[in-house]
Amino acid sequence: MRLRLRLLAPLQKIKARFVNAGYLINNKPHPRFIWKALNKDQIIHMYNSILRGYINYYFHVYNYGKLVSLVRWILWFSCARLLAAKYSTNVAKIVKKYGLTFQGKDKVGLLKPAYSNKPGLFIKRLSSPLISLNVESKSIASLYKLSCTLCQSTYRVEMHHVKMMKDLNPQAKLTDKMMTKSNRKQIALCRKCHMEHHKLKV
Repeated sequence: MRLRLRLLAPLQKIKARFVNAGYLINNKPHPRFIWKALNKDQIIHMYNSILRGYINYYFHVYNYGKLVSLVRWILWFSCARLLAAKYSTNVAKIVKKYGLTFQGKDKVGLLKPAYSNKPGLFIKRLSSPLISLNVESKSIASLYKLSCTLCQSTYRVEMHHVKMMKDLNPQAKLTDKMMTKSNRKQIALCRKCHMEHHKLKV
């Protein structure tokens, strides 16, 4: 009789990680309320990054199907309940409006990975599950691959923020003028333009 080595994902330890990170309370998926202020696509991007991280990291394990089932169950309900809280409704109405992947007519939907790890089903690697699981925020620039509003550069683009629109000075700063015109409290700038903006004295 030939003995074969089986590599198994530690499902109980993985479940404990979700409990410690606040995604699972009393064995029920819980919303990640720290992301509530993000738009719907951003929220789904955050959940997808966690899902991708786990299914890529444990793609080789024998109990891959059980891993996908556990992780997606937690993340699906956590995401659904967060969207329900964001739009002051319930999960049933969120599903009816956006479908089971929460995409609707928007750009991004929650991933629906295969429950088999046969060759050819590999999903593009994104990030470490341990890093993504505890992340608090993610820049719109990195999510949507934006370019600098001033010089159109795509290198090291980040988001410039202000707390309130009244803090802007459109007569002294071009960046503030553009933000005032578009009525936005954030704008995409490359690192160079961002630093130049903060160097200006008004």
